[in-house]
Amino acid sequence: MDLQREEFYGRVSRIEGGRGGEPAARRRKAGAATGRWIAPVGMVLAAILAMKAVVHANVGPESYDHKISLLAEGDAVDRLGAWVLAADPLTVKLSDVTRALAHEFAN
Repeated sequence: MDLQREEFYGRVSRIEGGRGGEPAARRRKAGAATGRWIAPVGMVLAAILAMKAVVHANVGPESYDHKISLLAEGDAVDRLGAWVLAADPLTVKLSDVTRALAHEFAN
């Protein structure tokens, strides 16, 4: 057998190596749907929560709730935004912590 053919079959065997001759690309693809979406979704949810807490801390609870109630009077997209941005207990707690930290660093 010539050298190029040996190199070719060597590459093929490395690609098919691993789990019973299953190609490496297929192994990665099969595992991709099992949980790789959890981290990005978690990051988006954490970012939304942090943004809600910072805005709540900056404008105050009364003003924030008033703005959310105005948003809830809009169309379907506005109501969805109002539902997502509504001040839940975790947002309020993070807002209190943010406000306390801001006050601490300001002095």
